[in-house]
Amino acid sequence: MFKTADGHTLELAPWRMRRFMRLVAEARRTPPGMTSRTITQDMQILLRRARRVAADPQRKIARFESSGACCRACFLARKKRDAMEVVALSVAPGAHLYEDELDELEMELEVERSANVALTWKHYKTLAGAAANTSGIGVYILMRGSRPIYVGKSMDLGERLGKHRLYARQHDSGLNVWIANTPLASDAAAVEHVLVRALRTRVTNRKLKVALIVGKNGLRIDNVLPPGIASPKAPGKLVDLAAGRTFELAP
Repeated sequence: MFKTADGHTLELAPWRMRRFMRLVAEARRTPPGMTSRTITQDMQILLRRARRVAADPQRKIARFESSGACCRACFLARKKRDAMEVVALSVAPGAHLYEDELDELEMELEVERSANVALTWKHYKTLAGAAANTSGIGVYILMRGSRPIYVGKSMDLGERLGKHRLYARQHDSGLNVWIANTPLASDAAAVEHVLVRALRTRVTNRKLKVALIVGKNGLRIDNVLPPGIASPKAPGKLVDLAAGRTFELAP
């Protein structure tokens, strides 16, 4: 727990503290030889200098802003017992904080998902073939050659992939695609989020590179990734987490 400049207590979960450290290191553009102790000191300064600047009564979330260390930061926090639990954070280089710049930063607000599904992946060499032969609810991974570039979900995979095909034709991009149907739209949303988190920087999705909190029905996804799409940070074939857990990958 940390006391802010205006007397509030901010509490960060251990996994979010680790994320905070990574974001500070990235904002600092950590030079060779810099110790983790230096980065930790920057984190502590940012937390101690944070001030509450706004609140959303409906969502019961307050916004804190901080600057003056190696970078600037924003925290969203929710009331929890006698402290404010940080539920989102954003960090950017620079000594000063400006509202218009901060609004452009990607906030890391967690999303709650549940699913219990075994995926059966199908591969199509072209978007035309995928659009013509698929339907229903599901998820897809757009590929350029053997490299995943985008993860998506849809209530109608054929229609959605048809739109991707038009876009690809306009930009002269030869793409192939992996597809897996899911029974429910909520399953597709959970699988999409897990895939984006698993593939991380390999795909262009931005909004779903956020924390995934397991919902009350748990999160079990069998055969998470299609064959041949390997990633050192990706989970194994099975994700199986209880309610309240966080789907977090090693740095």
